[in-house]
Amino acid sequence: MTTILTDGGFKVASNTVASTAISRVKAQIPDFVLIDLQMEEMDGLELCEELRSYRPLDNTKIIMVSAHTGEVWKQKANEAGADGYIEKPIDQTTLAETIKGILAG
Repeated sequence: MTTILTDGGFKVASNTVASTAISRVKAQIPDFVLIDLQMEEMDGLELCEELRSYRPLDNTKIIMVSAHTGEVWKQKANEAGADGYIEKPIDQTTLAETIKGILAG
């Protein structure tokens, strides 16, 4: 995803460990954060809730990425505070445009 987004014009920082991601996101206040539902230390829903509790991130879009395709997972992501949900496998040709659409919405 990093390569696809970089090629799509985004500046990207990546992290796979939730505790490190939390501190980096809070320090950088990015336009958006992609969170995989399945992560080390805590799941993506917990990470989303943690980030949503930090007021300076109120304008940061959070997009959940997962291989779980059922509506129940999309609902859980929404309840955790996610602004969007992208299903795996990722469509490499539309990922950047999908994210731009979520950012515009």
